[in-house]
Amino acid sequence: MVATWNPAAASAYYTRQRETEYYAGSGEPSGIWYAPAGDFGLVDSSFVDRATFDRLYHALDENGASLLDQLRRHRERTPAFDITLSAPRSVSLVWGLGSYDTKRLIEAAQQNAVRATLAMLEREATWARRGFNGTFLEKVALTAATFQHGESRKAQHSDGRVFADPNLHTHCVCINIATRQSDDTVGGLHSKVIRDFKMAAGATYHAALAHELEKIGFAIDRTGKNGVFEIAGVDDVTIKYFSARRQEIEDALAEHGVTSGEAVALAAAVAKATRSSKRESVSLQREDVWRDAAQSLGIDTESFADTLRAPSKALDQDAGERLLSERLAALPAILTEHESVIERRELLRSVSAALVGTGLPAERAETEFNRLLSQGAFLQIGHDAHGLSCYSTPEMLAIERQVVEHAQ
Repeated sequence: MVATWNPAAASAYYTRQRETEYYAGSGEPSGIWYAPAGDFGLVDSSFVDRATFDRLYHALDENGASLLDQLRRHRERTPAFDITLSAPRSVSLVWGLGSYDTKRLIEAAQQNAVRATLAMLEREATWARRGFNGTFLEKVALTAATFQHGESRKAQHSDGRVFADPNLHTHCVCINIATRQSDDTVGGLHSKVIRDFKMAAGATYHAALAHELEKIGFAIDRTGKNGVFEIAGVDDVTIKYFSARRQEIEDALAEHGVTSGEAVALAAAVAKATRSSKRESVSLQREDVWRDAAQSLGIDTESFADTLRAPSKALDQDAGERLLSERLAALPAILTEHESVIERRELLRSVSAALVGTGLPAERAETEFNRLLSQGAFLQIGHDAHGLSCYSTPEMLAIERQVVEHAQ
């Protein structure tokens, strides 16, 4: 999946010093803090140092004392949540085979897309719980350590080669504490809200990454569900070859007669059960392995990535605006085809996904979301279990009124 959410406590990476090397080791770029609010004295966009990361992970202040009040209630707390944002395979492949300059441009695009996604989650889904059993919610800031990685777990490919595919992805380790502004106490996050926004996070990430790639000259195509896309010029045969790990999981699922889309929980279990150690596949010459494999497919690795870029090509903004307008006009009918009530996260997800391929920035999602409400395309009708707004359309409400009248 492109955007995954997991409790960090399920992984030993955070709790063992030797495993922490996976996140903060020298084999990948240094981690970067996402902390626009400066909570806990952090400097936004500064490098993550292991001592501070480990301290905040365990909810400790600089003196080693607990930051949480009523610690007894929090002994079984989940220290952090890992939201992993993975680039489409074609993007990873162009990154893996690209020149130094191309790599840096794509990495900057990835980091900008990650920040845009975390900003959306901070704005929409970051709340602290208060009161007995977390009865009340209070808006708080999000603090996350982001770690960029560049490869998947090793797997056997169709020609018998065994290596880790290029897989540009970022682990966003969201620390499960935040300062509550009403009284400056520290509390845990309402994790279920963040988890429920996973699909919206994926759509936001797609929209932001597509825009960043288009800005540096790449064209995108094959836009699919939730805004997933590929870079134009990277064919499906090549993508499939360099998706050996994904194919391994799909083959295992096929034994159960399902696909990953049909059984997300089973897919996650299969992925965990069949994975090998990433540490074993770490190599300083991984790019050489990728180039050798690509050349065996007849790819000219010297020019492959750079020929896909056309930096001087200006994006047709008018065409993008027209495409977005058409997609948004179709949303009310699409979203109410099977459901009469649309939750806020689903509406935001759909608006964000509509931006992919238009060349327009992901920040437009909030603007278009509010415009749809102000124009009456969607009407607020209540709130969900977390107190977030729910919507429907005037057409659907009219139908329901007619049903009630007939029933009476």
